[in-house]
Amino acid sequence: MTSQQLDGEELSLLDEAVVKYHAKGLDFIEILDQYMNFRAPAERYVYSSSDLLVLAEVAEDEEHGRFWYVMYAAARNMVNPVEHILRLAPYKLDTVAFGRYRNIILGEPDKLKYYNWNKLERLVRHGRKRTIITTTTPTTAAATTTPTSAANCGD
Repeated sequence: MTSQQLDGEELSLLDEAVVKYHAKGLDFIEILDQYMNFRAPAERYVYSSSDLLVLAEVAEDEEHGRFWYVMYAAARNMVNPVEHILRLAPYKLDTVAFGRYRNIILGEPDKLKYYNWNKLERLVRHGRKRTIITTTTPTTAAATTTPTSAANCGD
């Protein structure tokens, strides 16, 4: 494991990610290292607490222009990861994209789900019960600034 267990039995969010990625033959620590030790002009961000772990970056493609790509998001204890992603992002972009865990299983690891930033804000602000990202859900990617070359795991 990479860190201490919480509450005696519960793994940290980082350890959960390491275990889930290892089960898929992937190395989460390597991915985390690529996010923490990136080189300009890449814009990558890691947000971590005992209840939240997010890896995000600014990506760009022809269809969406520049957008936030949430490569990994996990939360527990009723923390809303979408609310934190919107709050912690250093600036707003029109679109936020998330990977989906099921896409790796379906053989579509590069498939992303795109959301409008303003729509996500409205959903969070109005306290809708609709879940956009389930808790403790991993996304995986080779850390690049374009999601088209990334392998994604999400909810």
